[in-house]
Amino acid sequence: MFQQKIIVAPHKIPDDAVRLEVLHVGDGDGFRTKLLHQNGKTQRADVRFAFIDAPEMKQRGGPEARNFLRSLIDRKILDVAVTEKTGTGNCFDHYGRIVGVPFLTEASTLLSATASGPQRKLFGLRSALVRNIELEMVLHGWAWVLERYGPEGAYRQAQEDARRYKRGIWAYDSNLAPWAFKKQVREGRLPEDRFLANFGKPVANALGSSCPSYGCGGTMQLRHGKNGKFLGCSNFPRCKMKRNQ
Repeated sequence: MFQQKIIVAPHKIPDDAVRLEVLHVGDGDGFRTKLLHQNGKTQRADVRFAFIDAPEMKQRGGPEARNFLRSLIDRKILDVAVTEKTGTGNCFDHYGRIVGVPFLTEASTLLSATASGPQRKLFGLRSALVRNIELEMVLHGWAWVLERYGPEGAYRQAQEDARRYKRGIWAYDSNLAPWAFKKQVREGRLPEDRFLANFGKPVANALGSSCPSYGCGGTMQLRHGKNGKFLGCSNFPRCKMKRNQ
């Protein structure tokens, strides 16, 4: 009987972690890097974080999550603990992306003080600070924890802390998880305006304009229904976007 492998998020940087440079951050749960082959040639590659899922770029909170991640890792060197995906059986997902947990190591100066004497002397100690970027994204409220992959308890604790103090996406009254958002898009349904990144901006509804449905690519065309004329997407019935004329 097949038993799914439990993938445990590492507490610290493992010895076999891969050191990668962050070339570009395009969303809130991954980055683009380059791989160096033995023949000296380089290849661009995408890295997908293993245990978190940030809002989609067309989703409310998506651009903010991307910007926060950029502030953490852009143009820096990370140690990535590569994990095995149960869906593919290797370290790549179905989109060919490397999957792993990113760590950022920074040198920090810790101040200490002598316990005796009327004049306490301060001196600096050099130390390495290791930061789990996934945990920081969750703690600041810019990503969901992927419970199905069984990350360590620190991930769930970080999410509960972010939810309790209403950080990031948790500042909203209600949220739509990224996997639910993507499912609605795949089914041709437009998520409610309150879950969209462009909520509050005017929606194009002129004849011949691009369909505002995320990922559709159709145009708004004049149609006739039982209630009169309306603008509907050219990709109907796959896309059911419509606007009153």
